[in-house]
Amino acid sequence: MLKQKIKINSYDVGENGEIKVSALMKYMQELAVSDIAGTGATYEKMRADDMVFVIIRFGINFLQPVRKYDEIEILTVNNRIEGVVFVREYLFYRGGLPVAEATTHWVLMSYSRRMPLRPSALNYPCDPVGMDIKGVELLRRTSVDTSDPAASAPYTVRWSALDENRHLNNTVYADLVFDHCGADIGSVKTCRINFTGEALAGDVIDIFSEPAQNGSAVCGVNRRTGKHCFEADLRFAATE
Repeated sequence: MLKQKIKINSYDVGENGEIKVSALMKYMQELAVSDIAGTGATYEKMRADDMVFVIIRFGINFLQPVRKYDEIEILTVNNRIEGVVFVREYLFYRGGLPVAEATTHWVLMSYSRRMPLRPSALNYPCDPVGMDIKGVELLRRTSVDTSDPAASAPYTVRWSALDENRHLNNTVYADLVFDHCGADIGSVKTCRINFTGEALAGDVIDIFSEPAQNGSAVCGVNRRTGKHCFEADLRFAATE
């Protein structure tokens, strides 16, 4: 379990002055890395053991908008293990009051074989904390129609979007969701993303979206594999 205070900077927000989900995900990613490193499992040591953590599901619920120059405190906890899935929870506070909550699912993966590993393969203590946290209901599946390629927008994965795991970083997917949601960007209520397949340098992702109540459903199909590499559901706070 780890807590950290951060200040939202001007480069973290969008045109409405509220934090981009992708920017908040970067803080979340770094906090998770620091938390697990506290057990001795630094990224470098895990890579030496031919394993890395990979996020497979993400969901965030905003209770209040988070704006430029807000000072917030983030609590993260490796809360439980379900089969091969590590469930990591996040709670966000401003002035001691909750402003958001997030749930993420992670798996341990062989870096060389790109295959999931059992949690017992980790050579460091990673006992779940088991806090009483309800968590965010994560996305199951979307039903976006992907039958017409002409209805999609292509995105090519470039070097600048890769991370140390040699694939498209999870925070970039959030930007793709917002870029292609086909809706006016308002105050975000919920954003849920399933990372269903890797996208590597040079891969082209065909992105499809459909309107939903107060938001959109978005998904991407990787041309190289012919399979979905992400699915997402985005909802904005209702306006008066």
